[in-house]
Amino acid sequence: MHRIPTPGRAAGSLAVALAAAGCAAPLSTLDPAGPSARLIGDMWWALLIGAALITALVAGLLAWAWFRGRPGAPKLWIVGGGIVFPLVTLAVLTGFALHLGERLLPHPAPGVVTVSAQGHRFWWGFVQPGPDGTPLRSATVLHIPAGRPVDVRISSADVIHSFWVPRLAGKLDAIPGHVNVLRLRADRPGIYAGHCAEFCGTGHSRNAFTVVAHPPADYLRAVAAATRTVPENAAFRRRCAQCHATDARRAAPGPNLAGIATRPWPIAHALAGLDRDGLRRWIGRHAPAVRPDEIEPLLPYVGVTR
Repeated sequence: MHRIPTPGRAAGSLAVALAAAGCAAPLSTLDPAGPSARLIGDMWWALLIGAALITALVAGLLAWAWFRGRPGAPKLWIVGGGIVFPLVTLAVLTGFALHLGERLLPHPAPGVVTVSAQGHRFWWGFVQPGPDGTPLRSATVLHIPAGRPVDVRISSADVIHSFWVPRLAGKLDAIPGHVNVLRLRADRPGIYAGHCAEFCGTGHSRNAFTVVAHPPADYLRAVAAATRTVPENAAFRRRCAQCHATDARRAAPGPNLAGIATRPWPIAHALAGLDRDGLRRWIGRHAPAVRPDEIEPLLPYVGVTR
């Protein structure tokens, strides 16, 4: 008999990995780990510095007017301060933003890997290429190669969501019936936290996911290992198979459970940190049709086995 790491342990390992990478705030845009996120960080700092300088200037002029009294040459202040200064400032900031925004677009480039992300209430489904080119499905975890550009084709199965991995790229909406493409790249292998950034219902706060960047040479092999088929038992086939698949090559209405035992659960995920008793209660609450005596055989499909 053996025990597969529980979601709680996986969440702990995620926190350790993030800490080892020097990331104290996994959802911080100010700790970029890729070129797209770095450009967004540069824009943030530029806007902050510009806003601080403008605020200091206005505060200084206000103080000067307060202590000096009535200013001279009112036309100069109206034209210079009210028209020229705002136009020049806005033109510079707009040009800078357009320049950076153009560099964030998914332009054709060699070696681009294409994956898919679909938002659900309240989970994310992903499709990435397997070793033989077969699309492999996963839920809550997206696998990408480090050091290579990755185009994420983003869509939604229900309402509007927003795909956001702050350390790798900006936000992009997931819209039903439409596909948006986001270009991201991880500088180095690691685990990067993601979250839905668009309020999508009462489970929005739990709609988190992780992006795992693998060394390029190991990427396809790692994807195959991470989406390994989980054997189905009788309880699963009777109670769960109509919504879930345990084979990464199969589509299903609910989250794909292939490779679930080694999945790095996001810290915000509903299953992260649950012990064995907590998992029993979770299954009983969310699948009331399951009899109490059937819950124990289903624990392997939420990351626990004997």
